[in-house]
Amino acid sequence: ISPEETLKRNLKRARDKTDTEEVIKERLEEYNEKTGPALEFLKDKVVKINGEQSIEQVHRDIWEYLGEHP
Repeated sequence: ISPEETLKRNLKRARDKTDTEEVIKERLEEYNEKTGPALEFLKDKVVKINGEQSIEQVHRDIWEYLGEHP
């Protein structure tokens, strides 16, 4: 999902008042720094699915990739 959508979803799930936009942005930056190299290494094995679709569509896309039906 896009960085904007990620931030929006994390703000909705904020556990308390310390989960500010700035704190969440810092966490996401750290996450991206740490996972970026792994994703680059595994780029030929990673499947990209649009996570901004409905849950049902994401589910269908996963099953379609796997060549199966739910």
